[in-house]
Amino acid sequence: MSSNNSSESPRTTAGLTAQIRSLVRRTFEGRPGFVAAYLYGSALRDDYQPDCSDTDVLLIFEDSTEKQSLYDSIKGFVSEQRTVDVTIIFMSEFMQRVHPGWSR
Repeated sequence: MSSNNSSESPRTTAGLTAQIRSLVRRTFEGRPGFVAAYLYGSALRDDYQPDCSDTDVLLIFEDSTEKQSLYDSIKGFVSEQRTVDVTIIFMSEFMQRVHPGWSR
């Protein structure tokens, strides 16, 4: 497992990506039910502004994931990165392309 590259500033897209990757690994790697995390939104576009943009992260979990412990983990994740906007979906929703930002 590689660690966060300290030479990358979170004020750049590369630095933000490295910071979020490290945070996701620390919080969710090895956790039963965790499938994937995706960074999306302005962090991947040209309109990302480090001083005012939030960071959108989509977390995907297996349907069988125990929800209360999942929510407890999310609280810890968000408290470490105050400008993060977390969307949680489960695998069955992901397979049906259910996401608040996706049109049907």
